[in-house]
Amino acid sequence: MKFSIVVPVYNVEKYIRKCIESIITQTYQNFELIIVDDGSTDYSGKICDKYINKSNVKVFHKKNGGASSARNYGIKKSKGEYLMFIDGDDFLYDVNCLEELNKIINNSNVDIIQYKMIYYYDKSKKFKKLPDIVKLEQNTLVEKLDYLNTHGQLSISACDKIVKSSIIKNNNIYFNENIRAEDIDWSLNLYLYAKSLKILNYDIYVYRQQREGSFTNKINSYGINSLFEVINYWYKYKYANKRIRDIYFNYLAYQYVILLTVSNKNNTNKTKSKEILKLKSLLKYDKNFKVKYSRKVFDLFGINLGIKILKIYLKIKNIGFLKI
Repeated sequence: MKFSIVVPVYNVEKYIRKCIESIITQTYQNFELIIVDDGSTDYSGKICDKYINKSNVKVFHKKNGGASSARNYGIKKSKGEYLMFIDGDDFLYDVNCLEELNKIINNSNVDIIQYKMIYYYDKSKKFKKLPDIVKLEQNTLVEKLDYLNTHGQLSISACDKIVKSSIIKNNNIYFNENIRAEDIDWSLNLYLYAKSLKILNYDIYVYRQQREGSFTNKINSYGINSLFEVINYWYKYKYANKRIRDIYFNYLAYQYVILLTVSNKNNTNKTKSKEILKLKSLLKYDKNFKVKYSRKVFDLFGINLGIKILKIYLKIKNIGFLKI
């Protein structure tokens, strides 16, 4: 079996049919769809059960443990050569998505394929296509990661890539179930073990925006603590490869600017604020232009005032300059 597609499901009764239908109608059918109902309290689980009679669909029900727990459960149940993750409120863009991925795999036997996301706005029912991922002429994975990071396109989402299953299972690359910034941690771990990466500038994954009940854009103390823990862990990690360390530090610097921007007196206590400021040496890793710009603001006005000015500027401009 070529693909295992893991879909964690929790209270998405309005969206799960669209998700499932976008997968089972693919022109390429050598896949298994593993749906993990993570203790839904609405009709999501019952909707999923209606697809059990499909030969390539498996539905599991478990006690609620969060998206990471559901993904890990799905990984352990999977049998495909490659693993793909789709959230229950998102969907595949067209019927040829798996066909396009299979073409690349057949030609290169690559470890990871990074593909394009497209945004779908629930309120307006409109799609927004994102810029193409930069073309990679570099040879090694490290060179490619460096290039992507410099151009602000190093992917840390679990949903915009397909990964060889053996890499995940042989190296125990599972999602941390105790944090919210699990995709960052998982992806940085993944890149340590992969050997090859391909870019596919084809719209594959539709990421639903503004949906009712979504907490994607809500930042609370738990989210801030999780982001801090991930940054702190990888900042102190003992790297075997100095080039990888520098790439990771430059990426962590971007996430650190986000952490500084979203943490404030309303949701961060003084002790945590002091811990966060101890990581400010990351700001010297400013290959990413967003970090470079933010660092100039902080150097000019100081961290506290600089954060306020940056927030005001972003609000006035209404731009997604910083995004988790």
